Amino acid sequence: MMRILRALARIRPRHLRYAPLALTVVASDALQRIPRPRRRPVAAPAPLDWGRGVSVVIPERGDAAMLSACLDRVAAATARLDEPAETIVVVNGSPAADYRALQDAHPQVRWLHFAAPLGFTSAVLEGLAAARHGAVYLLNNDMLLEPDALRAALSWRGPRVFAVASQIFFQDAGRRREETGWTSMVVEQGLPVPRHETPAGAAVRGTVWAGAGSSLFNAGLLRALLPDSVDFDPFYWEDVDVGVRAWRQGYESLFCPASVARHGHRVTVERYYDAAEVARIFARNRLLFQLRNPFPRQPLGTVLGRIRRLDRRSVRELGSWRGCLSLWRARRQAQRAPFRDTDYLAMWTRRHARPTRPAGVLVSP
Repeated sequence: MMRILRALARIRPRHLRYAPLALTVVASDALQRIPRPRRRPVAAPAPLDWGRGVSVVIPERGDAAMLSACLDRVAAATARLDEPAETIVVVNGSPAADYRALQDAHPQVRWLHFAAPLGFTSAVLEGLAAARHGAVYLLNNDMLLEPDALRAALSWRGPRVFAVASQIFFQDAGRRREETGWTSMVVEQGLPVPRHETPAGAAVRGTVWAGAGSSLFNAGLLRALLPDSVDFDPFYWEDVDVGVRAWRQGYESLFCPASVARHGHRVTVERYYDAAEVARIFARNRLLFQLRNPFPRQPLGTVLGRIRRLDRRSVRELGSWRGCLSLWRARRQAQRAPFRDTDYLAMWTRRHARPTRPAGVLVSP
């Protein structure tokens, strides 16, 4: 309590614009430190039901030509499956007329049209609401799937598996491979540092999060978790937030090297946002992720210092009453998570020797 009082004493009039956000963090920390009855033993998470079939959901804005190549590859990948499959395209912020030729060329695709831009998470939620199957593969419109990408990812469904990330290569083979699909995380100077590790061999590994541009997800758990990540719109960090929250609930995310997608990298983002705004949103959402997921716990002074260094626009966005209420709920959920002490290193260093789907055992005389 004395540390909290000392931190509040350092607030000056120029800091008042940060006060709602800072007070939300201080109050949630103070409430967490109130003595409580001893925690009950952590129970195993409820098994996830995947069922049969996969829904491929593609958020799309303003690039029918790029989407055409993406849909061709999806059709080839779904043709190799021995279970039902569907493709849903969520067109937002673009005229429906721009897609008439594609609709004629791909009559099997389900099309959802929204006149206004939705933001990435909101667009995915619309596709997720329409999905019919228990497995949902989220795919960016600038991703090209290899023919066996879906089949390989689907083979790793399991009762405690939330997501299966595909291995990513850039479409430009000469580009430095800064994105691979196998993710790790460390915390440096009070902020999370996301990383993509270089895969070695064909082993399936744990991953901190499965990228929302080329990964398979359990539809039921994704529907439960994703609405709370809308605060990250228009883009970035929503998939990290969902993946870490799933780990805290006891569900794993995996990286499957045999499932391959090739990425054009930020093509849509760069068309609608300049570099300075992209950097601002990334920095804002990076801090928002740390505020929502406070484990491993950082010193309160470090957290408040980060808030004071936010730019004015980000402060307005995160410090609104809606933003503070959402942050309060997220921190409470994190503090109560049954596996909240699972660290980032444990998430991405696990190895998996076989698919984790439940096996049937027949016993006879």
